[in-house]
Amino acid sequence: MERDNCRSCGELLDVEYLIVTECEDILCEACAGHHDCSICDPSEHESDSDYTPTATSCADSTESCETDDQSSDEQ
Repeated sequence: MERDNCRSCGELLDVEYLIVTECEDILCEACAGHHDCSICDPSEHESDSDYTPTATSCADSTESCETDDQSSDEQ
């Protein structure tokens, strides 16, 4: 079995447990979970003040979920 090191924490793992990111970093699952780079996770907005939501989802607001649930119960 082929093995390699995680480029972030250095842990030696079988290659099947390593993740190759878009920026071609080789990371273990734990490190890939908090990998933050402009290539893998490009930000379209400079700051939060530039962000304008296009659609609301249940994850964004519990109020909209309750409203959606109520309207579907009434039908």
